Amino acid sequence: MKPLGWVVLAFSALTAVFSTLSGVFQFIAMPMMLMGMGLSTIYLMLSTRHRVVHGYVHPGYIGLLLSSVPLLLILFFKFIR
Repeated sequence: MKPLGWVVLAFSALTAVFSTLSGVFQFIAMPMMLMGMGLSTIYLMLSTRHRVVHGYVHPGYIGLLLSSVPLLLILFFKFIR
C-alpha cells in the first residue's frame, strides 16, 4: 500500500510541475490531471477500506491537491486576469 502512495505523490507532483511550464507541457498536464485524480481516489479508497494508519497528513489528499493544480491555474487566469 505504501508504494502506491509514493507513486501517487510523484505523479501528482509531476503534474503540478508540467502545469506551470509553458508550451506543450500544459497540454500534457490536462490528461495527467485526470489520471492523478483517479490514482489518488483509488489510493484513498484502498487505504480507507484496509484501515491503513498514516501520519499527520494522508498522502492521497496531497495527491489530490497537487493533481488539481492545472485546474486551479486555469480558474485563476480565467477569472482574476
